[in-house]
Amino acid sequence: MLEIGFITLSLTYEYIRWYHFFMFKKVLFLLVFLLLFSPAFAGELEDQSRLHSRILLYLYTPECGYCRQFDTTYQKLNAKYGQNCKFIKINANTEYGNELMRMFNAFYVPYVMLINNEKRTVQRIAPECLMNGSCMKDAIVKFIK
Repeated sequence: MLEIGFITLSLTYEYIRWYHFFMFKKVLFLLVFLLLFSPAFAGELEDQSRLHSRILLYLYTPECGYCRQFDTTYQKLNAKYGQNCKFIKINANTEYGNELMRMFNAFYVPYVMLINNEKRTVQRIAPECLMNGSCMKDAIVKFIK
């Protein structure tokens, strides 16, 4: 009688062990999935796009000379048009910035995009326009209207 109970207990223990093993694999898979794909789904751009209909996205790197030159133009435009358009500045050297660079097929910095969530349009600003203050101003005024 004890042997039958032992066998039953043994089978139950084996079942529980395998159940925990497979549950561990499922949880591990879920964690890996979240770690790999969370940068693509959660970030400043996604959060702000829910709140604002117009966004200027500026991807830069701290060591980029052109980015440092464009920073003054960016700050002036933000001060002047910040109430009509959300300005977002993201370091392209970070994991999230790198993910955005890949997502938008950006191969250079500074990289500036105008995103209109109402019209569902995206406009890339040409690099030669970035250093020309009047060109950037015209592009933003046209974008805001």
